[in-house]
Amino acid sequence: MAEDQPPASRRFPSQCCSRPFVIVALTWGLLTAASLIAVGIHTLIHNTRIFWIAIYLIASGCLVTLMELVSLLACCGICKEEGCCRKVAKPVLWVENWKRGIVYILLGALCFLGLFRTNLGIICGCMLVIAGLLYIGKTCKGRSRRPSSEPQPEDPDRKQLTEDFIEQQKDTGN
Repeated sequence: MAEDQPPASRRFPSQCCSRPFVIVALTWGLLTAASLIAVGIHTLIHNTRIFWIAIYLIASGCLVTLMELVSLLACCGICKEEGCCRKVAKPVLWVENWKRGIVYILLGALCFLGLFRTNLGIICGCMLVIAGLLYIGKTCKGRSRRPSSEPQPEDPDRKQLTEDFIEQQKDTGN
């Protein structure tokens, strides 16, 4: 049965919903997406002269929502290996961790420009930058720990040296 499973490098991450840092990053990302959409709709309704800012905020919110929901579904194991969810999740998960952090920081930086500057837009920009920093931090945190359950790759030179040493000992012993 273990032979039917793809190698660990091709599988979606599993049981990551139990890691506190991942939960914080996903929750903050979803809150940021909700805020972007809400501020975009508020700006669209109450201030029609900055129509394009509202459209940008709503589009950014939808993009962040898509990325966060797909990550949540894939992370918690809801997305199966052969399902249609995988077709959507594969490109979204390619933009995971530091790449997603860079995307969020760039989206947030646009909220600080003079053209896009509104009070609520600046708050959303700050939230996006914080979400980006969380994803960059998630990358660093994930790389700092190396799971001990993974078998360490053998060094072929060390193996060859050991075999040569054993051969030499056998030759000198006889």
